[in-house]
Amino acid sequence: MTPSYQRPETETLQERLRQPPRFLIVVAGPRQVGKTTLVRGVLATYPLQRYSFVAVDAPDDSSLSGADLSYAPTGRQAAAPRDSAWLIETWQRIAAQGSANGHILILDEIQKIPRWSDTVKELWDADRAEGLALHVVLLGSSPLLMRQGMSESLTGRYETIPLTHWSFREMADAFDFDLEDYLYFGGYPGSAPLIRDEPRWRNYVNTGLIEPSIEKDILMMTRVDKPALLR
Repeated sequence: MTPSYQRPETETLQERLRQPPRFLIVVAGPRQVGKTTLVRGVLATYPLQRYSFVAVDAPDDSSLSGADLSYAPTGRQAAAPRDSAWLIETWQRIAAQGSANGHILILDEIQKIPRWSDTVKELWDADRAEGLALHVVLLGSSPLLMRQGMSESLTGRYETIPLTHWSFREMADAFDFDLEDYLYFGGYPGSAPLIRDEPRWRNYVNTGLIEPSIEKDILMMTRVDKPALLR
């Protein structure tokens, strides 16, 4: 991949972060199209003290960046459960320390917190009432779960940056794909370096794209009495 390659959505996110925070920023799209990579690339242009990247599915709080590293557990201290109480505590801690000079809070895999959209709504509304200069970027690997949460609680409070599968032109520019490569292997940047080893590419597609959708997303959306039969 061309090291300096940037998708057009990079500029969109940069522009919104330069403006005062008016809406939640939701980077939305399918699995493995580069949502987290894009956001991290934008964050790399900021000092560490200006942002906090929080991965909800991380085993501890070591994903907190910059000024918030002091909140990471030490030794073998157990991580707090990822629920609404944890989200409220994490959000308020970061907002209290960083929002005076402008701060960016990124919540990755937000859909893994039960009733996440209700909690985010309350926290966002409270920040707006206080006039806090806190940008909030939401990422999630399950488009259906993200869409469900946004439609239930966050209407009018967010702007979406859609991140789709990569176009042929993008794959050609970044990975030297020709049309035959693109039609057969598709627009997934993570699998692009594997296309000359097709068994390895197939394994990546199965374990990185298909299996998580069946084993995680569907089971989080509805009750399934026979998961093995569904699979």
